Amino acid sequence: MSNFNKQYQAAQPLEGKDKLHWRSLQFVFFAIGLVLFLLLIVMPETGVLAFGTSSSQSHHCCFALDWFWRNVCPLASVALIPHHLKISKNRRIPLVWHGRLALASVLLLFLIVPARHLALNNDGLATAITLAVLGTMAFVGGLFFDVKSAWCSSLAPCTQWRTVWPKSCLYAPKRPLHLPPIA
Repeated sequence: MSNFNKQYQAAQPLEGKDKLHWRSLQFVFFAIGLVLFLLLIVMPETGVLAFGTSSSQSHHCCFALDWFWRNVCPLASVALIPHHLKISKNRRIPLVWHGRLALASVLLLFLIVPARHLALNNDGLATAITLAVLGTMAFVGGLFFDVKSAWCSSLAPCTQWRTVWPKSCLYAPKRPLHLPPIA
């Protein structure tokens, strides 16, 4: 086995208490995301304030601990729902589809950033609809492709944004840290 293969081989799946702790942490972040989503619908003004505060903090998390955010992002959890319900086709994402989804990710980023200034920072319902559309995209990606490969590695708008500044991470492991799949 070459040094490259040894360096990037997949980690072992979590088991026992480690799996329970990690799933609990994912659930907490999913619950926070769900509460923010519901606030945007039920109490739009409070929801916009809470969502704006939490999203600005998540950007710090993206830069400081990128590997952590990729595994607790509420939309990533939505992408995992089909896997946990055992209704996912679990296909490996073809390279051509990865490229298409990456391009769509950049287009989404170019749409969402100006939309934040025009509407999303002030309109709770518009923000909730945007999150519902993104959540639906994450879920559908999880239905067809392996675990989070369609959303986290390809279609999430912040995926391409993070790759522009790969050295900005405060803690960057020597090799890309892909937390083991939780089966």
